Amino acid sequence: MIVNKVKFKAYDWKISYQTTRKLANPRETLILDVGCGNEEKTAIHKELVNMVVGLDIKLNVLKEAK
Repeated sequence: MIVNKVKFKAYDWKISYQTTRKLANPRETLILDVGCGNEEKTAIHKELVNMVVGLDIKLNVLKEAK
């Protein structure tokens, strides 16, 4: 049996930020950040779009989020 190995890179928020800036009308965009943690990187996108929603399974880190 042959198994394709997929290499996952760490999340690069800079690429996400640049992609959001390239949207036709970023102010009409909603970003959903799944696994947001304490939302440090999520908050960076808020200046570009109308709404950012962060989801995380760990309640204690969401309480720390802004």
